[in-house]
Amino acid sequence: MKLKTNKLLIISLILIIGTFILAMFTEDLGISKKIDPYLVFPYLIAFGLNIAGLIFGISEKKENGKKYLIGIYGNLILLIMFISLVVFAITKM
Repeated sequence: MKLKTNKLLIISLILIIGTFILAMFTEDLGISKKIDPYLVFPYLIAFGLNIAGLIFGISEKKENGKKYLIGIYGNLILLIMFISLVVFAITKM
């Protein structure tokens, strides 16, 4: 049985990697700079998925033994990365 926390982690990673690749190649793909502000929305969706994954991981902790650890630690690491990125961006403004 696949755990919800692991599914949410995988979806979140796909969103982050896809958005990163799109952001790297915006000029090469001929996409204007007007799309750059819209690249933050997939990151916000991934942030919400990580919070949900962490909550599901904690709730699945009692049911599934140690299978939940990958989901909890993965979502927690991504949440820490998001928070540090926001703090870094705010301090550089």
